[in-house]
Amino acid sequence: MSIKAVSRSLRATLISILQVLIRGDLKSVGIDSTKSGIMSLLLAVDEVETALTPARSTEPRHDRLTVTELGYLLQASPNSIYKFIATGLIEVETVRNVATNFPQRVIAPTVADAFRERYVSLAECCRRSGLHSAAVRHICMAAGLERAFPREELREVFYLRAEAELALSDAVPEWNRTESVRSAKLERELDLGV
Repeated sequence: MSIKAVSRSLRATLISILQVLIRGDLKSVGIDSTKSGIMSLLLAVDEVETALTPARSTEPRHDRLTVTELGYLLQASPNSIYKFIATGLIEVETVRNVATNFPQRVIAPTVADAFRERYVSLAECCRRSGLHSAAVRHICMAAGLERAFPREELREVFYLRAEAELALSDAVPEWNRTESVRSAKLERELDLGV
């Protein structure tokens, strides 16, 4: 494959592939005579992947969350997380991804915890209660709860956590017990990268 195709396939930068090539870790290298420069290099994708893998696995995992990881933790879509970032509700840092060398937005755990203490998604309420979203909405409406963010601002439903937990703990007897078990499971899965 061309070096550009290998780069796209492995989601690796051209620089990281060239570094592996310069170190002499690649044995199967060809030249495409129809192209010039580094774009003429032909490489075996599996060989490049093998050469890049040790470097990726030895690098320490940072203590920040990606948008995808935070979405998983909050039971929210990445689009909602990006809206929270745009409005300033969630502060981000931009760091270089160690695997791809591209800039990546990350969230400090303290920021994630502060947001999670204040808001809860409808999806998390459904998961914890075992109820359908319509039933959870009905319970919240009966308790006088409104969405934390208007539909015009955010399509996904979030509630203020304290109010939603109070309303649902009255309606769902097992509410408080399910939080500790399921949240521990979620955090374990997040740590394992599931």
